[in-house]
Amino acid sequence: MGKFLAVFLAYVLMCNQCLIFRDPDANYAGPKLSSYVFLTAVCILLYDLRLYPKRLRKLDHLSQNIVEFFIAMFAMELVLQDFWYPLINGLVALLLHGAEKMEYLSDYEYLSDSLKDPSTVDRITYILSLFFLLSVLHAVRAIDFRALQEGPGCFFDDIAYRGRRFLLKKIRYLGFAKKRVKIKECKEKRSRRSTRDDDNEKTGTIDLEDFSKSGDTNVDDSVCSNSDCDSQKICDFDDLDLLIDIDD
Repeated sequence: MGKFLAVFLAYVLMCNQCLIFRDPDANYAGPKLSSYVFLTAVCILLYDLRLYPKRLRKLDHLSQNIVEFFIAMFAMELVLQDFWYPLINGLVALLLHGAEKMEYLSDYEYLSDSLKDPSTVDRITYILSLFFLLSVLHAVRAIDFRALQEGPGCFFDDIAYRGRRFLLKKIRYLGFAKKRVKIKECKEKRSRRSTRDDDNEKTGTIDLEDFSKSGDTNVDDSVCSNSDCDSQKICDFDDLDLLIDIDD
């Protein structure tokens, strides 16, 4: 996953036609808004994919952001000018060519005029750009179209949940929220468990969890045997293992 600041800065510069590796293409026949929608899909994809080398993630924070910014700029310029612009220009040329062929057919004059209408090209480019955006959002699990099977309400609730989780993750990353701390298990407790397991093997006793996996559920689990429990303390069944003697 790329750095959010580096990818977002490259996205802003691309939206303002501030290119580094290419000259702006003035022959784009589609609407600018559709290219921004497609560029948003590319930005989300670059942020989610691991396109950067593993060695790069070992650099300091500033150097890593600088390198990832140039990689994101190059990728956005390449995809936009070598894929999206030729795709839309070729689509417009195909529609105009089809409209010219239909002019000679008396029954297709209305269809020919519709294909020549600039609004038709705009609608098609918007549909294509939205298709790419929704496909990327589903691929990176920002939205899940499978939730539509439960109804529109469930679908939008799932989007709201995923959005809140993403924002909380970013807030926690910036240090404005409490971070989760993983508490390591006490060495004494681990050694006590390993000693108890060794004793079980010597005395011929097994844990209740292992015994229940064998399929026999008729077990009397009312007795708790633990040498560490004092008579004045209550045994906590979360920390104890119930042992069952096996009859010879």
